[in-house]
Amino acid sequence: MKYKERDIAYLAGLIDGEGHIRIAYTVANQFSKKHQWSMAIVISNTNTEVLNWVKKKFGGYVYRSQKATKFHKAAFKWVLNTKEANRLSKIVLPFSIIKRRQLQLLSTIKVNGLGVNISRNERQKSLKAIQEINILNRRGPA
Repeated sequence: MKYKERDIAYLAGLIDGEGHIRIAYTVANQFSKKHQWSMAIVISNTNTEVLNWVKKKFGGYVYRSQKATKFHKAAFKWVLNTKEANRLSKIVLPFSIIKRRQLQLLSTIKVNGLGVNISRNERQKSLKAIQEINILNRRGPA
């Protein structure tokens, strides 16, 4: 799919400012060689208009993540999962500043579905990328 450069740049800014990269690794069971990566690009915001624009342009879905209270507006999230997140990370990467390294690592992970065996070497490279993303995602002092 072709995207306008300004739309990609705007999305990169939203990811840098309001987003995060979520990633997890699971094994089907202790005896299995079946591995699965679960990854997502997520943007949180109180403005559904901007999140619905992202959904319309890039796919994914929007949901309410927090109800409005006396002191806070309702909060919403746009989420793009696994294969599409991996694909979009490669497109957004050149425009990202703050989340550049996370997107770069996300783009290197070999995407597979549950039940698909990958080589030991690919699994080790992907696990290293996941560990680095998790370190980069930590809050507080480095």
